[in-house]
Amino acid sequence: MTLLNLCRGQDGKAPHFTQKPTIKQQQNLLLMTCLLEAKPTPQIRWFRDTTEIGDGGRYSITLQRDASGADLYTVVLQIKDPATEDAGTYKCTAANDLGESNANITLNFQGGEKPGKPPGGIAPTFKEKPKVAQDPSGKNIVIECQCTANPKPVITWYKGTSVLTASARVVPTIVENGDEYTLKLEIINFTKDDGGQYKVTAKNDVGEGNANITINLEPPKEPPPVLQGKPNIRLDEPNQMIIIEQGVQSSVPPQVTWYYGNQPLKADGRYRIELPQEKGIYYPTLQITNFSEKDSGTYKLVVKTNGGEATSTATVNVSALKPKVKGEAPKFIQQLAPKNVNDGDKVEFVAKVSGTEPIEVLWAKDKKPLKSGDIFGISYDKGTAKLNISEVFPEDSGVYSIEIKNQWGSATSSASLQVKELPEEKLQNDQNKSKDAGKTEIKSQQIEESKMEIRTQSKAVCSTF
Repeated sequence: MTLLNLCRGQDGKAPHFTQKPTIKQQQNLLLMTCLLEAKPTPQIRWFRDTTEIGDGGRYSITLQRDASGADLYTVVLQIKDPATEDAGTYKCTAANDLGESNANITLNFQGGEKPGKPPGGIAPTFKEKPKVAQDPSGKNIVIECQCTANPKPVITWYKGTSVLTASARVVPTIVENGDEYTLKLEIINFTKDDGGQYKVTAKNDVGEGNANITINLEPPKEPPPVLQGKPNIRLDEPNQMIIIEQGVQSSVPPQVTWYYGNQPLKADGRYRIELPQEKGIYYPTLQITNFSEKDSGTYKLVVKTNGGEATSTATVNVSALKPKVKGEAPKFIQQLAPKNVNDGDKVEFVAKVSGTEPIEVLWAKDKKPLKSGDIFGISYDKGTAKLNISEVFPEDSGVYSIEIKNQWGSATSSASLQVKELPEEKLQNDQNKSKDAGKTEIKSQQIEESKMEIRTQSKAVCSTF
C-alpha cells in the first residue's frame, strides 16, 4: 500500500508552556500565572488535584495575549480569600487542534514544594507539530516529534482512545539529548486500517504535554498521462494513408479521442484509430485513408485517465507530405529564329527543347494564344516543337512566341515574322484566245477571288487554348 495523504492538521503550533507557573499573593487575592505559546488560541482548563475549577465565585480564569510575542498568552487563575483548604496540586491544561500541554503547580501554605520534586524542572512541551513519512521501503510509516522536558518524561502513544503498546508492528523509540527528546512511532507493514487519530503524551513531575496527528491512508492515485515529445505526421506510401501518432506515458491504457477541428472522429472506412504500446509508452495513432487536400488542417488528440488528461495538436499539410519527384526544368536548346517571307509562302517555326517530361507547349502570336487547326499546324515530339503556317499573308506578320513548362519550371522564346506584299499583277489577255477560252479564264479568276476571300476571312479568326 502507498501512503498518499498525511493530514497533519492546520498550520500552527501545539500549546506549550514557556516557563514554570508562578504563585503571587496580592492582598486578599492569590494569583497563579502561566505563560504559554500556541496557534490557534488554546482552550484553558484548571484543575485542583482531580477536580476541575470553574470560572466564577471565588475563582476567576483569564486568558490574555502577551505583548512580547504574536502567539504568546498569559493565563491567570485568581483565588479570592485563599485558605488552607485551597492547598493542593493545581494543573493548567491548554489545548487546540494541534495538541495539548499541561503545567502543574503546588500550593502549600506551610511553604516549600513537595518532597522529591526537582527544582527548576520543565513541563513537557511540543514546540512543533508531529511529522509523518514513509521509510524508503514504502511499507512502513514513522511518526516523529520533538519534546522538551526535565526530568525525562514518560511517553504514551494512543490511537484514538486506545493505548498503543510496543509489538512487532508498533515500535516506539525515544532518543535523549539533554532536555530535548526525539519521539518516534514506527508502524511496520501498514495498511489502510492504520489510518486515524494518533496522540502522544509526555508526562513528568512538573507537568504534561500532548501532540495530535491525523493519518489518512488512501489508495494510490493514478498519475495523469504525460505527452512524450511532439506528434509524428507521415505519409505511408505503400498503404496510401496519412498517419498521425503521439507518444504518451501512462500507467494504464488511456481513453483516446481524435478531433478534426472541433468535430470528434470515429473509426470508419476512412479513419482508423489504434493504441499500440512499446516499452511502456502508448502511441495513440490516427490513420487517414483515401485522403485528399480537404484533409489538410488541425487535428487534436485528447487522452484521459482517472489521474487526468493531456491534449496534443497536429497540423497536416497534404501537399507537403507528398513525395517530391526529382526533375529538370525545361530549357531551349534551339531558340525560335525570325522569318522574312513573301506573301503566300509557307512558314515553319522550330524550337528544340530539353527537360523532364511531360512538357507542355503553348504558342502565341502577339501574346494571343494559338491552337492547331486548318491554318496553324502545331506539333511537339521528342523535344522538337513546331508551328507551321501553310500560306502566309501580310496580316500574319507579328511576334510569335513559344512557352514550354513542366512542374519544375518554364521558359519562353520568341521571334518575328515579316510577310512582304507582292505588286498586284494585271491580267494579260491573249488576243488569239477564243471567246470560250476568255470566258473560261474570267470564270477561273472569279473562282480564285472567291477562294481568296474565304481564306482571308478564315485567317482572321484565332482560337484560344
